[in-house]
Amino acid sequence: MSRVYSPTDPADESFRFGLRIRELRQQAGLTLQQVANLSGMSAGLISQIERNLTDPSMRSLRMLSMALGTPIARFFDEPEHHHSSERYIVRHDEQRRLILNKAGMSKYLTSPDSPGLIEAYLIILEPGARSGEVKYMDVTGEKFCYVLEGKLQVSLDNHSVLLETGDSFRIPTHTQHSFANTSDKPCRFLWNIVLLDKPNS
Repeated sequence: MSRVYSPTDPADESFRFGLRIRELRQQAGLTLQQVANLSGMSAGLISQIERNLTDPSMRSLRMLSMALGTPIARFFDEPEHHHSSERYIVRHDEQRRLILNKAGMSKYLTSPDSPGLIEAYLIILEPGARSGEVKYMDVTGEKFCYVLEGKLQVSLDNHSVLLETGDSFRIPTHTQHSFANTSDKPCRFLWNIVLLDKPNS
């Protein structure tokens, strides 16, 4: 593959992400406590995310996007190249990315960043990295995972299973789940979300 997925400056990526969250909150004219009330997250956790002291889960990002009234794609880095005439296509060099250094996770938005029912991500999980427990989403839909390379330890409703290259699963969005890379090599997998009653994001 011609695309290199390792960030050139991970620390700088993480720093920009925290600033981006804070800027979006300030642009919305909201205090930390107001965002906490709207998202159901604690003000302390949001403050830690803004100061890059902790990395958010995808669920936390979604709750923040709903509270701030902004698409979740706004949290991802702007692509270096953009083919404005191609409305439905995402070229490999224009994927938005989100580097979560403390979590050992890199996420690439492989679907268009315009509002839609389907969100598609390429996720790279470094050895020893884990998602943390992901609680159910208060929306109707499904999630699908396909392992491209490596091994992925997955917990689905407290049932643990090891997935390898070529394995996949599909779950309702309300299913409690988590995943981890317990191997000594990076794991690459596709993560797709379909939201049938999609909120503001």
